[in-house]
Amino acid sequence: MVSTPLILPSRGTIALWVKPRALTATHGIVGTVGDADGDNRLWITATGAAGGPGVGANRVAVHLGSRLVNDVDIPSPFTADTWTHLALTFDYSAHRYTLYVNGQPMQTSTAVRIQPSHPLDFGGALSNFGQAFFWDGLIDEVLVFDHVLTPQEIATLATVPPPRARARRDLNGDGLDDLVWYNTATGQVAGWFLDHGTVIGGGLIAAVSDTQWQLVEMGDLNADGSPDLVWRHVVTGDVAIWFLQQMHIAATIQHPASPAWHLAAVGDINGDGTDHLVWRERSTGHVAAWLLRDGNIQQGITMTPASDTHWTLTAVSDITEDGHADLVWRHPGTGDVALWTLTAGVPTGATVLAFGVDPRWHLTAVEDTDADGHADFVWSQEDTGDVAVWRLNRGIFLGAGMLGTTGDPNWQMR
Repeated sequence: MVSTPLILPSRGTIALWVKPRALTATHGIVGTVGDADGDNRLWITATGAAGGPGVGANRVAVHLGSRLVNDVDIPSPFTADTWTHLALTFDYSAHRYTLYVNGQPMQTSTAVRIQPSHPLDFGGALSNFGQAFFWDGLIDEVLVFDHVLTPQEIATLATVPPPRARARRDLNGDGLDDLVWYNTATGQVAGWFLDHGTVIGGGLIAAVSDTQWQLVEMGDLNADGSPDLVWRHVVTGDVAIWFLQQMHIAATIQHPASPAWHLAAVGDINGDGTDHLVWRERSTGHVAAWLLRDGNIQQGITMTPASDTHWTLTAVSDITEDGHADLVWRHPGTGDVALWTLTAGVPTGATVLAFGVDPRWHLTAVEDTDADGHADFVWSQEDTGDVAVWRLNRGIFLGAGMLGTTGDPNWQMR
C-alpha cells in the first residue's frame, strides 16, 4: 500500500489502471481513514467469491462517507491478470458521484456525504477499527484531478495507447528525447540531455558563421531516431537539413523554397515514421507539407487554410495517440492553444486545449520529456531563458513544473 499526504478536494476525479493477481475476500484499491466513528471516509474496494464485510461476492463497492452504506455497488468487472481502468468522479458540494469502468459510466450516486479530511492511500484501505484490506495485484497510471473530468476525458484515459514510439529527438543515444537550443547571436547549436524530465547534461553541437542562415526547426527527417537540424536562409528562403548522429553532423542536403511560405513545424503527418516539413503561406494562411525520404522531397501536399491567420502553427505531434499526427496552434494575442486532429494528413476536427496562457511563454516544443509515452508541452520565456513543462496524457493536463533556465535570452529552443 502507498500512503500519500493528499487530502481530496471537494470535487475531483480519481483514475487508475488495476490488474488483480487474485480476488478472494475484500481488497482495498483506494481509501482514506474516516473520523473517530469510521464515517466520512472514501473507499473503493473489490471482493472475490468470499465477499466481505457489508459487500457481496464479486462486487466493486464505493463508500463515499458512510461506513455502513455502499453508495456505489456494481458487479466486479475484474479478471485475474487483466488490466481494467477505473475512474471515480466526485462532487461533495453538488452531491454527485459516478464510477466508470473502462471509460464507461457504470453507476451514479447522489447521496449527501461529507468530504473526507484524511490523506488518500492507494493499494489498500484501512478502517478506524484495526481492519486492513490490501490490493493483491498491480496498479498503474494513478491520477488525481482537482476537477470533475468529462466522460470524454475519462474515455480517453481508459483507451489503451499504441506502444510507446521510439525517441525522435535523442541526442545522446539513451533512447530518450532531448532538447535542442540555438543561439541567435552567435549561431551556436547546443543540446540538453533529458532523463525522465530532468536535465542531466548537454553540450555544443555546431555553429554557423553566416547569420543569414537561421535554425528554425528540428526533427527526425531520416527516421534514424536522432534529431536533424532544419535551417532557413532569411533572404532566399532556401532550406538546409543537417543530419545528426547523436551530437555529430553526418550529412547535409539543401532545397530551394519560396520566402512567401513560413516553415511552421516539423513532424510525421502521415505515419510513415519520418518527420516532414509543414508550411504555412504567410498571407492566406494555407497549410501545406513536403513529404520527405532521407531529406529528399517525395511529394508536396496541400492541407487547408486556417480560419484565422492570427493563429500560429506551432507543432506537429500525435497528441491524442490515435496513430495520426495532430497540429498544435497558438494564438499569440490571447495565449489560447488549439489542436487540429488529422487522418492521413487531412484535418478531421479541432478543439481548444487551453485558454489564456501568458503570451510571454512560447510553446517551443512538443515531445515526451519524462519518458512516460505521452507528448508534453515545453514552454520557454525568451526574456528570462526559463523553461517549463506541461505534463500531458493524450492532451489532458496532468501538471506543470520548471525544467531549467539558460540564463541567456539569446538561446532559443528549437
